[in-house]
Amino acid sequence: MAQVVLKRGWDTVAEVAEMLGDGETKVRMALIAVDLKSVKDGKLRRILPGAVHMWQAKMGLGCGMEWLREHHMRSESATGRALLYGLWRDETFSVLDEEWAHAALDEVRRWERVTTESEAVALAGEPLLLVSPIGDAEDYEFEVGPDETFDLDECGAVQDGDWPGMPAQWSLRFIPEHWNIGEMVSTTLNGEYLLIEPAAEAHLLELASADGIPMTRDDSLINELARW
Repeated sequence: MAQVVLKRGWDTVAEVAEMLGDGETKVRMALIAVDLKSVKDGKLRRILPGAVHMWQAKMGLGCGMEWLREHHMRSESATGRALLYGLWRDETFSVLDEEWAHAALDEVRRWERVTTESEAVALAGEPLLLVSPIGDAEDYEFEVGPDETFDLDECGAVQDGDWPGMPAQWSLRFIPEHWNIGEMVSTTLNGEYLLIEPAAEAHLLELASADGIPMTRDDSLINELARW
């Protein structure tokens, strides 16, 4: 009787990281930031067939992944990269690249100034740091017409709490991998995020100082960026 060899239909986070030559943290970041397709297997994440290739094709679209990748590659040997941190919802510190945080906040404010659906589609078609609250521009369907009034708060992604996103998830993009701080927390609807409790602030600043990284606290910016 011929022996049947079953081919495994998924990859682990570690395997994908090795395949791409990146750290596991960046792969986990991609699971959150760019919808790298996966399934939950107990406490583990299994990445689905073809998902890595789809992710690579999306690099540079939505969430500013191309900018992030270039930034990480450029900054791994640099110690002067400025970070910004702040207390989000009085629960956890979020740590972001300072330049990225200000640019992302400008992007959120641009969305808040949009008044028509045609303006929204035009903005969604630009290279963005954050995901578009209306999805892909080419897939958008006008309910009435391009001059119809656009209300950001009526977008499903906003109403569901998925946009702009969770600052505590964004931290995974910017905190150096060798910083041993915080713990991963899993949520049912929004995935995983990094919890850095307020009591850990002194340790956070010590880690930044040891790496020669300037870090500024700005609670207001963090919460405005998250529209909290």
